[in-house]
Amino acid sequence: MKIKMIAVLTAVVVTMLWSSSYFLNVYAFKEGVGPLTLAGLRYTIAAFVLFLLSISHKGETKHREKITWKYIFLLGISGYLVAQGFQYWGQFFITPTQTSLLLNIGNTTIVAVLASILINEKIKKLTIVGMIGVIVGAGLYYFPWEFNLQDTIGISLVVFSSIGYGIHIILIRFILKKHSIKPTELVMKPMVIGAIGMLCMGIFIEALPHFSWNLVFIVLWLGIVNGSIAFTLWTWSQKYLEAFESSIINNLMLVEIAIFDMLLLNRNFTLLQFTGSVIVTSTILIVQLIPHLKKEL
Repeated sequence: MKIKMIAVLTAVVVTMLWSSSYFLNVYAFKEGVGPLTLAGLRYTIAAFVLFLLSISHKGETKHREKITWKYIFLLGISGYLVAQGFQYWGQFFITPTQTSLLLNIGNTTIVAVLASILINEKIKKLTIVGMIGVIVGAGLYYFPWEFNLQDTIGISLVVFSSIGYGIHIILIRFILKKHSIKPTELVMKPMVIGAIGMLCMGIFIEALPHFSWNLVFIVLWLGIVNGSIAFTLWTWSQKYLEAFESSIINNLMLVEIAIFDMLLLNRNFTLLQFTGSVIVTSTILIVQLIPHLKKEL
């Protein structure tokens, strides 16, 4: 029981680190770095630290297959260049809470739809109810649906991010079903490919940043602490938590980001925005809890 509680607390701390990334991004943008360049730098550093951490565990992959470069490339493009790069790019135009809300909705619905199309997973009735719930919540949040050009660009980019995330998740499921590959093998090399892609796009599209000490600190923190260390802690916590517990803890981010938005950026929420956020969060939690409760009964 003690180790389980430590695992829960560790997972919660990790979600807070990941939530804080949205606001560190905002501060980094103010320092003059473009979103793609920032994402590329962050994931380059994270991949390098993960490589150092993995050196002492080489023996664990001795009897497993090696991931092919085709999969590495596809995972890197979908999961990092598109999912992470476009998320950062979208957040450049909209608020952290808006980004988080859209990702919760987009990731949930797009994964379900793509899974049904690409790997023939039937969409469950509960999933459909969940999709309707989060769409209603988002509709309330954005009511009366008056979007300026900046909002439209940001929302579109985050939607593309969710499509990349959905493809990435489906591809991982397919690989793990067909091949005996250690899950962590699907992270580091694709991350390098994605980071290089983001840096190249950033250099081509965005102006090169002036590296102030503040920016250097933010980039290093994002890469080392919020990136590789947080990922390592999250992976450790999964040994002691059930899947539904991890999912519920992960969804705390929507609430955490909204609170950080009010405290750090002095953002105020209307009653409709608050109601919409509550509906989205509650729907996701209920959809994840019901299957577990049925098993218990």
